[in-house]
Amino acid sequence: MPQSFRFRLLLLPLLILFIQHQASSQGGATPSSGGSIGGVYDFTAGVGFSMEVNIWGAVARPGRYKVASSTTLLQLISYAGGPSAGQTGSKPKLDEVRVVHDLTVDSTIRNSIQVYDLVRYQQTADTTLNPKLYPNDTVIIPEEENTFNEVLAVIRDVGLVLVSILTIYNGVK
Repeated sequence: MPQSFRFRLLLLPLLILFIQHQASSQGGATPSSGGSIGGVYDFTAGVGFSMEVNIWGAVARPGRYKVASSTTLLQLISYAGGPSAGQTGSKPKLDEVRVVHDLTVDSTIRNSIQVYDLVRYQQTADTTLNPKLYPNDTVIIPEEENTFNEVLAVIRDVGLVLVSILTIYNGVK
């Protein structure tokens, strides 16, 4: 094995460690499970107190996030890659974002489910529409109902079944 190749091979792990260090020092998330389907993400590099929260629904990276204890609703949505079209192509309903509080964490919370209108927040900058989150909160961003796409999905499924039946029938002849 040539000397220069061995030298480059030794530098590769150092380069990987350097890149990981740069990403974490710039506030980037360190996902503990890969992919964009969901996972656990850590946004607490260099932060004192942290908490874990969940985000579900129409966001780019739903999952469980470890964030600073001062994290707001919009910050969490941003960490999750922002609002995103759902699996059916439906738009996120930003005027009905739900925050479900875990009452075992803080029993002084009066409403376990609160609904926030982020469309109105964009128009008014009313900070009461961008609350700080509590440990174990779950943020749910629903999708708009898209009847057209749902009907197309049913037609597609029925078509697949019919094609399968015809293929089997023609193969048996």
